[in-house]
Amino acid sequence: MIRAQLTPPQCNGPGCSSEALIKAHIMPAGFARGMHRPGGYNVGLSNDGAHRARYQLGKFDKTILCGDCDRILGKLDDFALSFSRSVLPPAAIGQVGSIPGVDCDKLVAFATSVIWRASLSTDPSFAEISLGPLSDRARDISFGAAAEAFPVIVNRLASPDYDVGAFYVEPIRRKLGDNNTYTFNIGGFQWFVLADSRPVPLKLRQLVVNGSTELRSLAVPLERTTEFVGMRQIADRVRRVQATDRTTHRE
Repeated sequence: MIRAQLTPPQCNGPGCSSEALIKAHIMPAGFARGMHRPGGYNVGLSNDGAHRARYQLGKFDKTILCGDCDRILGKLDDFALSFSRSVLPPAAIGQVGSIPGVDCDKLVAFATSVIWRASLSTDPSFAEISLGPLSDRARDISFGAAAEAFPVIVNRLASPDYDVGAFYVEPIRRKLGDNNTYTFNIGGFQWFVLADSRPVPLKLRQLVVNGSTELRSLAVPLERTTEFVGMRQIADRVRRVQATDRTTHRE
């Protein structure tokens, strides 16, 4: 019997063949770190219920990147984190606001890099994030190569009752019209990457930030987002189960 030789995973960075891979975070760890409160911890909500998040700084994968390539993408992560924590003008729900002096192409590369990393991950929670033949293009955009970037839309979350910066949603697949889109929520923003060859729907084109130094974003109420509604339903279900358990225990 001959034992099969398994090929060690290599870095997915452009032109990189390093096998010295690290724990590369899919979503920037800095965002999750900033959500911590003294003595507290981050809570995860899923269809299994509410629980202490297993990965307090977000999920990572040890089969994606080497340290050098991860540090390159880390510069984009740091830029997005710094931007989200900067002093921003007030958001008027339902209106498109402008934030001047923003290198939107860096935000485009950042958002694309998050989706690209998720698409490579072996974690089952990212199974629906699949770029297929667009993967190399997403990689090149992430690492600053001269590639035509995917259209990116950045909505701003707003709420009178909740800290929108503490709302963290991993990448999921969505449809915007007929366009295949991937979205995630961090830093008080909804990030949409339209990984599709079809043109952006006319009504959304004014929100595409590519090539701009002014971020135009629609302010949307956190409480009306699909993700928030889903999380609230999970939380309500958990409370009902807990109440039933307490009643059964008393009986």
